[in-house]
Amino acid sequence: MKFDFFNDITHGGIPEPSMVMVSGDPGSGKTLLCEELLFRDLQEGKPWIYVTHSDTPVNIRKRLKSFKHDMTPYEVSERFIIIDCYSSLANAQSTEKRSVDRPYDLTQLTIAIMDAARSLPKNFRVLIDSTTPLFNTRDPSSVVTFLHEIGARIKAYDGVLYFTAVTDGIPKDVVKRLEEISDCVIEARMREEKGNWTRWLRVKKMTGRRFLERPIQFEIVPEKGFIFYTEKKFIKNPSAF
Repeated sequence: MKFDFFNDITHGGIPEPSMVMVSGDPGSGKTLLCEELLFRDLQEGKPWIYVTHSDTPVNIRKRLKSFKHDMTPYEVSERFIIIDCYSSLANAQSTEKRSVDRPYDLTQLTIAIMDAARSLPKNFRVLIDSTTPLFNTRDPSSVVTFLHEIGARIKAYDGVLYFTAVTDGIPKDVVKRLEEISDCVIEARMREEKGNWTRWLRVKKMTGRRFLERPIQFEIVPEKGFIFYTEKKFIKNPSAF
């Protein structure tokens, strides 16, 4: 089943406003999930700010285009804005209109996000992909505070903050705190079955709304995007996910 099944899992999609934590294993599909939501929101007139710590803006555009998501018209109309934090990590000069030269400076990052938001309608979305470099270089409690505060600012504009994280490298008490301050928690995992790796997704938390907690298997298919296997055997015990 195609990505529209995500609305069934969440009983109507991601609520507005909200702060959404997308966690899981490396390569499990966290970023691609956010990018699928990104393009669907853009089609509905909801603008996005994409803060990248994990890939070049050029690669992001290429990846989106490979799934038939052409960002050109949205960038021209300034409804899709990339803030480049990756180039400075690679000691390279950014060619983007918006960039951050000190990507671990949480104050500078906040200013860059809110400055970009000034030109957008109220219900904008922000994706911070990934927060892992921040947790690897800063005191974890300061990163949690940053996410909480920037999330509150975005929610005040009826917006949505998405952030991705590989939680295996973050202290358990910090992960628990992140889940507490988030309105929605989505987990993506890789599982080995008979020598093959499969991808699974589950909604762990969604404040104020019913949702399907049972993990669902999915696949990422070039030019098609997310394919959910709703007829496959489900993981019966979500706590074992």
